[in-house]
Amino acid sequence: RMNSIKKADRRKRQAEEEERFAIEQKHMKEKHAALVLTTAYRRWSARKTLRKLCAEVYWKEFDEEHHAFYYRNMRTGLIAWEKPMSLGSSDLPTANEWKVLRDAHDFPYYYNPCTLDMSWQPPSDRIMCEATVRQPWLKEYPVALGPCEFFAVEREIESRGEKRNM
Repeated sequence: RMNSIKKADRRKRQAEEEERFAIEQKHMKEKHAALVLTTAYRRWSARKTLRKLCAEVYWKEFDEEHHAFYYRNMRTGLIAWEKPMSLGSSDLPTANEWKVLRDAHDFPYYYNPCTLDMSWQPPSDRIMCEATVRQPWLKEYPVALGPCEFFAVEREIESRGEKRNM
């Protein structure tokens, strides 16, 4: 009879220990989940702050000669062709302006690096400066060029009695 009482007492203590262990495990899982969430939020917040600071320091510009973007550090003046790693998957905005570029045959075309639009004709929604560009296969071909006061700048003008954004 004593053995059965000892066995029952042992089983009771073992069941209590298992229950206490299960409760501790549950608390540990909750603490671990809170730690994981807190860590993820801190990382997200730090990346967001870093990208904001990076946007204040860097300026994204389009190089007409290389037909590519580069990043200028406004504090140091250094230029890099690669996007700063601190931007991560996001990128800096670019100016919404038209550039006059040349194709492989030295023929001019118009390109907006912000919207990725291309056109052989000057954009109809912008005022462009007019100039004459010499072509090897034509005597003269008038092409809208920059830089000038109104090149690639948005502004309102009156056209045929109606206003439109330029």
